Amino acid sequence: DDEAVLQAKIDKFATFPEDDALGEEIAELYIVEGMYEEAKSMAEALLSRNPDNKNLSNIIREAVEATGGDVLGFLEQEYETNPANISNAQEYGRQLLAVGETNIAITVFEGILNESPGMTNVMKVLVEAYGEIGKTKDVISILKKLNTANPEDIRIYFDMTEAYIADGQLKSAMTWAGKAVKMDPDNGQVYANRASVYESVGMQCTGSVPDFDDKLVFNMAYEDYSLAKAKGYHKITKKIDFLKEARIPQSGDWFFNRDEYVKGGKAKTKKECYSWLKRSVTAPKK
Repeated sequence: DDEAVLQAKIDKFATFPEDDALGEEIAELYIVEGMYEEAKSMAEALLSRNPDNKNLSNIIREAVEATGGDVLGFLEQEYETNPANISNAQEYGRQLLAVGETNIAITVFEGILNESPGMTNVMKVLVEAYGEIGKTKDVISILKKLNTANPEDIRIYFDMTEAYIADGQLKSAMTWAGKAVKMDPDNGQVYANRASVYESVGMQCTGSVPDFDDKLVFNMAYEDYSLAKAKGYHKITKKIDFLKEARIPQSGDWFFNRDEYVKGGKAKTKKECYSWLKRSVTAPKK
């Protein structure tokens, strides 16, 4: 008889109101019975004596949510009352992100990271949040911390490459792409990752119409994308097709530029914009 059990506990708590554990049990039973206002009142009274009790905070939140109340407002109030409550702060930050309050959420998560610098889950949330509002330098800063914490996580190298591309630092992007290739040379995605850098370099340096130098760099991207596919990474098939049709040197390009560019069967770029690239392209045989 659940109702009888609940009433017995209520009667007992009336006699022993200092028994916080019993009061918490009653609040939980109130939730089970759908008595949300009673659960909220009981949990709030107990929380005033035990402000760090996460279960009581969860009971209040569940009661507020079940009655259509302002969950975000509740989490905000909890955060302002006790910002050191990491669990509540994280939930408050997540709710802020869900309603599009990205800047406020970032402030909350930055506060968490200041208190607990090693929380990699918070770092990952900040990477996404910074990315949403275009703060690429902050993305890079957090990714460096993640890399220090998890140096073997190759996904961080991919994210770092992407972040440096977004920030326009293509030499740094290439450095991180190269690190990923060395870390796992049998992984097709590392070559797709590096190809994206070559493609970005080509796009940055190309004028209104790609010249032969530009096409050579796009050819480097094409080669890496093709290698990625050969190693089982198939998400870039459309990129391969596009580059093959519209960006890499065709037979006519080689015919007109072979004498100027090809030495020992290899063609290297001459344009100043590409001077830092060390790679060459194998020229097709005549």
